[in-house]
Amino acid sequence: MNSIRILTSLIGIVNLLVRVCVAEDGLPQTVENQDACSTKTEIVALQEITVIGSKDAERDLAGSGAYLDRRDISTHSYSDISRVLRKVPGVYLREEDGYGLFPNISLRGVDPGRSGKVTLMEDGILSAPAPYSAPSAYYSPTTGRMTGIEVLKGSSQIKYGPHTTGGVINYLSTPIPTTRRIYEKWSLGTDNEVRNHSIYGDTIDVSFGQLGFVLENYYRELDGFKEIDLQDDSQNTNDTGFRKHDSMVKFAFEPSTNLAQRVEFKVGYLDKKANETYLGLTDEDFELNPYRRYSASRFDNMKANHLRTYLRYTVAPASNLNVSIAGYYNEFHRNWFKLRGSGEDLLNPEKLEVWKGDSAGTLKYRNNNRDYLLCGLQSNASFRVATGGVEHEFDLGIRYHFDEVRRFQSNVDFEQDENGNVIGRMDKGPGSGGNRLQETTARAVFLQDRIEFGSLKMTPGIRFEHVKYSFTDFDTTGEPDKITREGESTMSLLAPGLGLNFAMNNRLSAFASAHRGFSVPGPRANAKSNLVEETSNGCEAGFRVNDNGLRAEMIGFYTDFDDLLVSDNVGGGGIEGKTENAGDIVSSGIEIGATYDPGFVHNLGFSIPSHMAFTFTNATLDGVANSLDDESIFAGGEDGHRVPYVPEIQLTAGTGIEFSKWAVFVTGTFVGETFTSASESSISISPDGTPNANYGMIDSYYVLDVSGKYNIGERHSAFINIHNLMNREYMVSRHPIGPRSGKPFSVMLGMEERF
Repeated sequence: MNSIRILTSLIGIVNLLVRVCVAEDGLPQTVENQDACSTKTEIVALQEITVIGSKDAERDLAGSGAYLDRRDISTHSYSDISRVLRKVPGVYLREEDGYGLFPNISLRGVDPGRSGKVTLMEDGILSAPAPYSAPSAYYSPTTGRMTGIEVLKGSSQIKYGPHTTGGVINYLSTPIPTTRRIYEKWSLGTDNEVRNHSIYGDTIDVSFGQLGFVLENYYRELDGFKEIDLQDDSQNTNDTGFRKHDSMVKFAFEPSTNLAQRVEFKVGYLDKKANETYLGLTDEDFELNPYRRYSASRFDNMKANHLRTYLRYTVAPASNLNVSIAGYYNEFHRNWFKLRGSGEDLLNPEKLEVWKGDSAGTLKYRNNNRDYLLCGLQSNASFRVATGGVEHEFDLGIRYHFDEVRRFQSNVDFEQDENGNVIGRMDKGPGSGGNRLQETTARAVFLQDRIEFGSLKMTPGIRFEHVKYSFTDFDTTGEPDKITREGESTMSLLAPGLGLNFAMNNRLSAFASAHRGFSVPGPRANAKSNLVEETSNGCEAGFRVNDNGLRAEMIGFYTDFDDLLVSDNVGGGGIEGKTENAGDIVSSGIEIGATYDPGFVHNLGFSIPSHMAFTFTNATLDGVANSLDDESIFAGGEDGHRVPYVPEIQLTAGTGIEFSKWAVFVTGTFVGETFTSASESSISISPDGTPNANYGMIDSYYVLDVSGKYNIGERHSAFINIHNLMNREYMVSRHPIGPRSGKPFSVMLGMEERF
């Protein structure tokens, strides 16, 4: 809380310093002179970088995609990316902690583990801690501070990599306002939840151009909805929540020259502490109390911090040419101290008694201590030209990228007495739980041409990446600096695509696309284990409608995945698994998305904003799974078996009523039943017949969220958000170690202020 007060004070100081504009002679103006600079020329020549740009721009996409704006995120005060992305058809999410701290995102049926098959970006810059070296890194940008989220599927994603079998998600941070903006949002809720979102920004006219800035702070803290079994040595037993502090500063400058130019700099910092665990429950205990946690998980805690920066220069040398050059640098550190085990251990009576604190024994933990780094330089150029009645818009992109992950983990054993209290500790030494370095250097280039002849737009494109891997394994038995093995390898990857968009009239358009995707395996997987890249061949076709308050899209898709990559931490519970090429998948289905406002259409004087996202997916194995890892969710998969955690049916729908003074909104989500392993075992039994809590089914479930808002004048409003209104108890996952629940009923009250 001290950090909030400090940042709030800083924002106040900056407000006093820069609330006064800078005059054309460069001297600060007094408060009495403030009106002289209240009128500003907007920075319109070169806007901040987006992938789609707006909801209206969706209609021009050659492939499928969706743009979620601030309203989509803030209506129910969502800060969980899983809940936000339910509004996009073709997106599946395996929840884990109930808050979206560790999302598992799948697009169109690909393996959802740790979102490792999705290219994650923020403001067009790669944001995952090490997207080449370790894509499954327990990371998602803070959804609650975003102003928009863009999702690309199909051939539209050719411009972005390195994971294009599963799609692209671009988070849009708060833009620099063109006029002064002050925003405060405070809320209090269930489980002692506290949230604060503060924004202060402005654009100032100076003699040599315009200077814009935005300062932002996002804070969230709560106790969590689970309760840990009490032991005499327990501390903060009921604290199963987290604390997250995420701040950002962004500056932009546009000089007063004939040449349109923009320089933009952003720096952000995240500090997060979460009392989260890998350990779930047995089915029997889940039925009795899905919100219980065994006493062995009381020490589990993740600490993470993330520094993210970029410097971008955008210039328009001519009216038909835009060029953007960006350099970026990110550091990410996390240490998840957690119990080691597996779904098999959870159903082992002896170990379970120890984990519950009912028997003496050894509790094995690991400091999953890892440092990530990424940096790079990317350049994009857009050139428009017309020849013989045909318009071309060429996009050329080049990127040089480096990232690495350094594991320096250690194992710790706690001795427990028969009453469940820790009576001894043994540290196994630095590096004992994993000691290695993985590095990747990647060069990527794409070329895309949007060709327009009348009502038809054709967009061919191609992406090429050359990847160089290296890995170094260090000793884990007492000499942490000793190299035990090292190696290098290279890969070259090519992904072409073609999209078509035909405008039948001003309201209806048809589109189709075909594309090839790839997902890189990582340094050790390729250089040490000779794993190849995952590839996909996909096609889609659909219609879009944009007519008098109705936006709708209907798509049919088919994707053939080859050499599916399954990362080493998808199923494991803190034990060392292995990344592998698990086999082939065929995924097909139908996606329908629509928004409609009958209040606007019929001029009723109030709004009835309604939305719907429906997905039917048939994602099955094409042949027997190659997995040899008992902890893999693909172990035991047979030809025709369904892909784990990808339900056939998913539906999200919502509506509301909104007047000038007040509004009420309701959103419901239905998720069909799924298997948690490709073996399609309906009970907790692994393919070799061993009891294992990771295996089984997750029943279908339905969750209802409701929110209300009341405007107190033009600048203030009060709101209430209720999640899981019916307080349904439902299972969302059996991984990492056994069943875990979704978030129960919660309510939050708050105030918003805008100046």
